[in-house]
Amino acid sequence: MGKLLEFDFMDKDIICSKVVVDFEQQLVHCEDFTDVIYKRFFGLNEPNMDNFFYFLEDRCFDRNRPDVDAIMTSLGLPTNGYSPLAICKVTKGQTIDDNQWIRFKDDNIETYDDLINSFH
Repeated sequence: MGKLLEFDFMDKDIICSKVVVDFEQQLVHCEDFTDVIYKRFFGLNEPNMDNFFYFLEDRCFDRNRPDVDAIMTSLGLPTNGYSPLAICKVTKGQTIDDNQWIRFKDDNIETYDDLINSFH
């Protein structure tokens, strides 16, 4: 196996999906822990690299916003490229629309309260 990214896709403190992405082999493995399709990382879609990056971008601000550079700077990210993975590593994929978020294996954020408190 190559360089791996491991994370849990959470709904507050409930694990909905465990995902492992192997960037070297271009493989994605997903194990779901809910029957609620819209709470799964891939829903009913095939776990592959295209769907992985599509889903990450869906958890980010629009790449065509006129203030994209200002947002990237405020997140501590370079303005020379829009990277949904880099954005989600900072924002944890949290959106205003739901309570779902990405708990990366190498993070120190374990609970939903930790996530919310990290933004203050």
